[in-house]
Formats: sequence, C-alpha cells, structure tokens
Amino acid sequence: MNQSTDTLLHQLAESLSQPLPGKSIQYEMAPEGREMRQGSIRDQASVLIAIYRENSHWTFPLIHRVEDGHAHSGQISLPGGKIEEGEQPVTAALREANEEVGIEPSKVRIIGQLTPLHIPVSGYYVYPFVGYIPEKPHWKLNFSELQSIRQVSLDELCNNDTIKNEVWTLGNLKRQVSFFELQGEKVWGATAMILNEFRTILMNMSIQL
Repeated sequence: MNQSTDTLLHQLAESLSQPLPGKSIQYEMAPEGREMRQGSIRDQASVLIAIYRENSHWTFPLIHRVEDGHAHSGQISLPGGKIEEGEQPVTAALREANEEVGIEPSKVRIIGQLTPLHIPVSGYYVYPFVGYIPEKPHWKLNFSELQSIRQVSLDELCNNDTIKNEVWTLGNLKRQVSFFELQGEKVWGATAMILNEFRTILMNMSIQL
C-alpha cells in the first residue's frame, strides 16, 4: 500500500468514525414528497461502496438491475441486498457483493459505515458500508439479478456537474427528482441519497482524490 492510499484510507476511516452528515445530507437527493419520518420496516438490507484503484483513479462499482417488476426494477444501485436471518449487516453486504459481481469478501477491508436509510417503497432499512479492495476485482456478473456494471470514479461523483434535476412522473404525480448522472446513467432515490452522504464526506477531506 503506497502512502497516498494509506492517507486516504486513514482519513476516510477517521471521517466515518465521527458524527456523520446524516439524513439532512441524504435528503438533499430525495425525490420531492419523500418524508423524513421513518415508515414501517418490513426487511433489512445492506449495500457496499467498494473502492479500488483503476487507471490511477479511485473507483467503485454501480450495478444496473434487471427488469423484474420488483420495487427497484431496472434501477442503478450499489451492490447489496437483503440481510438473511441471523446474519450481520456487514456480512450481508460482503455476501451480496460477491453473489452479484464477484467481489471476494476476504479481499475487502471494511473502512466504516454510512447512515442507515429507510426506503418507503420497499419497506427496507438499508445499512451502507464502505470497503477498500487493494486491486480491481475480477468481475463475475450474476445476470439473473443485474444487466451490467458501471465503474464510477470518486472524481466524477464529487463533480458538481453530475447533479441534475428533472420533473418525473412517480406514482401518477409530477415530482421534482434530483439525481447523479454517472457514466451516462441516472442514479436516483436511495442510492443517490447514500452516495450524497459519501460524497459530502469525501469533499470535506483534505486529501486530493
């Protein structure tokens, strides 16, 4: 591990161990009309922001889910899924990342955790984790769950030009929706909310990405 990598991971771990930006930052990217109060929780899930170096850039994967008619059908999201009975949230994040895109759990160093987020449309309570992989993974995509993968640099995530706003029809109502345009894809909803907190932490750090 070189000095710049060690410095970034140290600063990121320190930032994630401090009081987090939290829901107010997450809700900057919430669709119009989404309430901050928590509704009923039907299930729990975990997702993983897995960072690694790719062509001198810090990078992480997003997945394009299959069109299966479920709540997040066809959306761009972080690797992750439901926490099984008796399973720890971090274990679920690693297992799901392995099942969906082939990231080996033994190669991931968990750096910290972001603010958990309730998703009203599905009733899930999601635990987001940040992990470091010392080299680019050898992708093994599970095409029963996802269509493709997008590799996004932290530079791109932190670029203000990636934040867009449009009026969409959601639930038969016109809503103002904020989203990240990353690798040509519109990343919105819970994934955008989680990434906005991560982005805020990165932008408050003193290291050059």
